[in-house]
Amino acid sequence: MEGRLWSKPSLVISSYTGRLEQEDATGRFHASLAFRREIFDRIGGWPLTKRGDFDQQLIVRLNAIEAPGDPCQFEIRRTSSAGARRTRTTGRRLCRDRRMRGGMTG
Repeated sequence: MEGRLWSKPSLVISSYTGRLEQEDATGRFHASLAFRREIFDRIGGWPLTKRGDFDQQLIVRLNAIEAPGDPCQFEIRRTSSAGARRTRTTGRRLCRDRRMRGGMTG
């Protein structure tokens, strides 16, 4: 979570369609969330509702405090030979690498 109060991946591996596939996790897949107790307490815990969008309500409350970290996005920090520090953000590389190690194709 790298200093964040909560984290939500932009991609998940799901069998929702009947096949194990990588899917966009935007706005759903609350089971993929990770959060610190501090932010959970600040939002008042899980939404107490009978509505089916309780997970989206939870995400909205979390977003109101802080944008999530995304484990599918990460930074590579490199120091040049001159000693200058450069940062390069590589998009969904981490999630792609995890998918490949798991034997999935796609």
